[in-house]
Amino acid sequence: MKKIVVFGSINTDLAITAPYFPTKGETLKGGNFSISQGGKGANQAVAASRLGAKVDFIGCVGNDPFGKKALEAFKCENINTKYIRTVDGIPSAVAVIIKVNNDNRIILDLGANELLCAEDLNNYKLNQIVKDSIFITQLENKQEEIMKAIKLAKASYMSTIFNPAPASILPDEIYQYVDYLVINQTEAKILTGIYPLTMDDAKNIYSILKAKGLNNLILTLGVLGSVVITRSEINKIESVEVRAIDTTGAGDAYIGALAYSLANGEDLVSACKFASIVASISVTKMGAQDSLPTMDEVNCFKRSIENGK
Repeated sequence: MKKIVVFGSINTDLAITAPYFPTKGETLKGGNFSISQGGKGANQAVAASRLGAKVDFIGCVGNDPFGKKALEAFKCENINTKYIRTVDGIPSAVAVIIKVNNDNRIILDLGANELLCAEDLNNYKLNQIVKDSIFITQLENKQEEIMKAIKLAKASYMSTIFNPAPASILPDEIYQYVDYLVINQTEAKILTGIYPLTMDDAKNIYSILKAKGLNNLILTLGVLGSVVITRSEINKIESVEVRAIDTTGAGDAYIGALAYSLANGEDLVSACKFASIVASISVTKMGAQDSLPTMDEVNCFKRSIENGK
C-alpha cells in the first residue's frame, strides 16, 4: 500500500446543539456540549488510518493543552506525528460548531494552523521517500503556502488530492498540479459560479476547470450521490440511503476513504464508490472523528446492504 501524507489543519472542536441558529444579538439555551478532535486535515488523516492506511501528518499545533491532546489523539490513531511542529506563543486552532438538526455552522480560529508552510513539506521530503505516495491537503491553512505545497508535492511525484474547503477563489494555474479535485456543491458554486443539481451542471463545472488544467473531478452532491469526471469518461455514483444523524465530517470521511482506496491500487470510480459508503456510515453517528468507521464497520455495513437486497 502507498503511504498517505496529509498536509493540513489540526483543530479542537467545541460543539453545542441548539434548537435553531441564533440571530443577531440572540442568546439561546443549547445542550450536548462536547470537546473533540477535529480539523479537516486531521479528520481526513484519521479516516484513512482507521481503514488501515499508513498515514504521516504534516501540521502545526500550539504549545498548549489542546495541542498536546491532539498529538496524543493522533498517536492513538497510529498516525505518524514526527512532522507536526509545536510552536510557542500561538494557540492551537479551535472550531466552534453550532448544530441544529442535521445542519451545522462553524467558526474557526486558525491559531497555529496559520504557521504551516511549504517548507514543512520540503523538510518532510528531505527525510522521507515521497515518490508515488498520496498527498492530501485542504484550505484551513494559509492559501499561499498550500498552493506552494501542492506544486512541491506534484514535482516530487506524489499523487495530489485537493479539497479546497473552506472554499475560496483559487489561482487558475493550480489546477494543473491537482490530480484529484474533490468539491461539494457549495465549493463548486464558489469556484465556477454553478451550483450543481444535474449531470449537465456537473459537465459544465468540469469544462470550466478542465480549461484551467484539471484532469480529474470528484463532485459530491450529498443525498444525490457523486459524479466522477475524467478526460475520458463520466460516472454517476448513487448515494447510500441511511438515516443521517450528524453530517459533520462526512466530506472528510469521503476523502480519507478515497485516499485509502487509491493507495490500495483501486481505480478512481471504485475508490469513489468505496468513499461514498464510508461517508454514509459516518453520518449515522455523532461527531467528526468519532463517526469515522473502521474497516470492520465498513465490511459489516456492506454485508447488511447485501442482505437487505
